[in-house]
Amino acid sequence: MALGIILFFGKKNIFFDESELNQSFQQNYFNFDYKFTLNNDFKKLLRNEIDINTIYESYSVKFNFDEKNSYIGSDRFLTGQISKYLDQNYFFYFSNTRNLITNGTKNQKLSFNYEDDCLLTSITINRDFYNDEEINSNKSIFFNIVFKPFGDSIAPDLSSLIK
Repeated sequence: MALGIILFFGKKNIFFDESELNQSFQQNYFNFDYKFTLNNDFKKLLRNEIDINTIYESYSVKFNFDEKNSYIGSDRFLTGQISKYLDQNYFFYFSNTRNLITNGTKNQKLSFNYEDDCLLTSITINRDFYNDEEINSNKSIFFNIVFKPFGDSIAPDLSSLIK
């Protein structure tokens, strides 16, 4: 089941470039989404997920609360993300995930990005704080290049073979 609310606050920013990134920052809004899973007799809550997204002027802020109970797991995480639109397809991105049961930070990401119609490039600094018997915490730097597909999907339409 899911519950969603979207509020629009009107246009404050006007951009002349028609790229997808610019279009996402053209209108200020607030979005609340709540998802949950119940067991078969509707007496026990197995999973809770709350997403809050907002864009105001050149900032995008997102929060995600994810809780798992019973046989699904026993996790409770809060993730916060903030993006700052700079100029002509450039933006900063910061993300932090916190484990609410152990009160410790799981990971942090900081990146500088460029995005246009067909290409996304980023330099990302990632720090994982997770410690286990076999997994240690680490720091890493990534340089990513993502080519976006043009037009429709690449795979051919095989629906005529199914009868």
